[in-house]
Amino acid sequence: MPANTPLRATLIDAEHHDPRQVDVWSIDVDALADTQLLWIELQDADALDVIDERLGIPAEVMAALRAPDASPGLLDAGDCFWLRACSIRCRDADGDFDVQALDLVAGRNFVVSFRNGVEDEPDAILDRTALRRDLGRLSAASFVAARLHAVLSTYFDAVSRMEILAERIDQAILDPGHTRCMDDLRRLLRSTSRLRRVLASHRSLFTGLARPDFSPTEGHASRRHFAAVDEKYERAMDVVENSRDLVIGCFELFSSRTALSTNQTMRILTFLTVLIGTMAVVTGIFGMNFDTRLFDSATGFWITIGGMATTAVLVLLVARWRRWL
Repeated sequence: MPANTPLRATLIDAEHHDPRQVDVWSIDVDALADTQLLWIELQDADALDVIDERLGIPAEVMAALRAPDASPGLLDAGDCFWLRACSIRCRDADGDFDVQALDLVAGRNFVVSFRNGVEDEPDAILDRTALRRDLGRLSAASFVAARLHAVLSTYFDAVSRMEILAERIDQAILDPGHTRCMDDLRRLLRSTSRLRRVLASHRSLFTGLARPDFSPTEGHASRRHFAAVDEKYERAMDVVENSRDLVIGCFELFSSRTALSTNQTMRILTFLTVLIGTMAVVTGIFGMNFDTRLFDSATGFWITIGGMATTAVLVLLVARWRRWL
């Protein structure tokens, strides 16, 4: 194998050794025991030729691995199968995230994982420090099921971040400066809608894994593990749907808060309109063409102004007491 080929092979042996890195050319895959599992991690398309030559993977599986389409998929080739799932990696605290495609190929006692475009980065789907010797007792299909459980966990983590952000927006909406929350709501709704679309695209994948006729050479334990993964996928869909409802609830709270502020403003404007209208009536009465002693008084103008001002103050005090303002 070329020294610069981005390929890492880990042998998990339940009987003799702790998980250790090995040279893929030094391992006879056909001679692996049922208590041994070879995990090969690829991080570059150049390594596909190496595993094709070393493992003899069927041509249709290699074609699926090389396909540029990043959408989820499943292919059962008899002795081995291929699938592609997408994990979520949160980018920041604003709810934005990146989608990382993960290809998995499982054969007899070996699993190949391929994360195209990810170099020199720890595996976010399965912590290598969590590898234990007893994992070698798992079949390749069960090991893939464990990886898929971790993939789905990234969606739960993303929803948790979005829920925290939604709670912050709820608190901000109740503050006087709530009008600035619209941009945050727009970003959060866009993120939740995108998260739902990405997860919904996996439906055929997880449904296919749970079918009773999938990979008939595998044992009952593997089928049970895939059924558990399908159940977790349904729970993830429910959680993502609930997160979208939570964002819609934030928007409804924002709308109610805005409507309340608008009603308060309209109440003040209505009160001032009535008050000014009353003053205008008084002014109109005194503007009529008739004689009265008040017009002959030198202080009549100021008496009228004072009476109107006193009336306005009394009305304002009554409005504050009745909480009209």
